Amino acid sequence: MSKSSLTILISGASGFVGSHVRAYLKSKGHTVFSVKRWSQNSSLELDLDGHSKSMEDLNQIDAFIHLSGENIASGYWTERRKKMLKDSRIDSTKWLIEKLQRFGKIPKVFLCASAIGIYGDRKDQVLTENTNAFTNSFLSNLCINWENEANKVSLLGSRVINMRFGMILSKDGGALYKMLVPFRMGLTFKLGKRKQYLSWINITDLQRAILFCIETKQISGPVNFCTENPVVAEEFYSCLAKKLDRWSLPFVPNFLISIIFGQMGAEVFLKSARCIPDKLIQHRFRFEDSTIKKALDHIL
Repeated sequence: MSKSSLTILISGASGFVGSHVRAYLKSKGHTVFSVKRWSQNSSLELDLDGHSKSMEDLNQIDAFIHLSGENIASGYWTERRKKMLKDSRIDSTKWLIEKLQRFGKIPKVFLCASAIGIYGDRKDQVLTENTNAFTNSFLSNLCINWENEANKVSLLGSRVINMRFGMILSKDGGALYKMLVPFRMGLTFKLGKRKQYLSWINITDLQRAILFCIETKQISGPVNFCTENPVVAEEFYSCLAKKLDRWSLPFVPNFLISIIFGQMGAEVFLKSARCIPDKLIQHRFRFEDSTIKKALDHIL
């Protein structure tokens, strides 16, 4: 794909990841439309710098980045909540594909969010994009079904990329952002297990990796969006406490996490995923922040 100006659509552009990706792509000279709303009986409503557009106005779509979805870690997983998580991902993707097909606007590349939660709890096993998905948890099955729905765009001629996000580090959103306030207040209790692997990526590298995947035609299918240096939770919290000049207090007992957060706590906070971004490495993508110390120095 040419590195000249591209026409790119983003769903979920107002969210944490979407807002960063949108700003980054615009800074690189690309034309970026935000998908504002879609319904069964209408075309997609697009926004370009405050001006409404119709999908029919576009000559072509070079890339579509699908980031819509309810926040996995924002609430207790009741049955109603789990249905919302499913519908906001799988149903929205299905409707989106129907709209693209109906109006004959098939993107050259379709990038859909997913997560390394697809691998489940694998202890210290090294996980690449070729590792089989885990099928015995809500989160892994959610990711599997989401990727399966997104892959249907390939039948329309799009190159599909399943973006398996690790823990995204930023000072203004994501997991690290939620940790900073209590840490700075001295409340440095830690969630997880001491030797549990955390696969992570700085938001700036994530932005760069998304554009890299758009521009690199040889990349398709699942891609691990995390650095080549996952860390155990003990090392992560130690580096964070040192950076903020705080004492590092004990880990919260696992049974308390399960009591307080229920199934969500068990699947999000207590699972170990030692992921390696094989596809990005093979295609010579270079991370700006490849170690957790360098990333925290950069962010904080």
